[in-house]
Amino acid sequence: MIKRGMDRVGSMLRMSIPALAAVALASPALAQSGVISGPPQVKVEPVWIAVAGGFDGGGRNVGVGYSGRRNSRDAAEQAALRACRDNGRGVQCREARASDSGCLYIVPGTRRGGVTWGRGGTREVALSECRRGGYTCNSNRLIGGCVSGD
Repeated sequence: MIKRGMDRVGSMLRMSIPALAAVALASPALAQSGVISGPPQVKVEPVWIAVAGGFDGGGRNVGVGYSGRRNSRDAAEQAALRACRDNGRGVQCREARASDSGCLYIVPGTRRGGVTWGRGGTREVALSECRRGGYTCNSNRLIGGCVSGD
């Protein structure tokens, strides 16, 4: 009886070994084909932001615009130009700057007899650029944002 039980165990092992070997040999192929689970493969769309500034040509009006997050450089630049035109009376907004990493800020400024704007990769740089030449540039009018460069 014990011998018959051992024969059954041996028989099962002989049948199981080829099946285990087949799985072991197939595992690298399955892993390379993506059948075996692993971290999800997610396509990351690019994210762009842009700022734009413009003047009316008479030194009286300035416009600035920020795009918000967009899926392409062109879409970000166009959105910033639209926002600039919407924020300034009669201004010609032409100078869009876009980025897919880091930050962009822009702020309008005024002084007696003129207007300006300043932009930069930080709030401080944008305000500093705007204030060159004695312009008043309020941080509460500063617009912009950041994107990661992943």
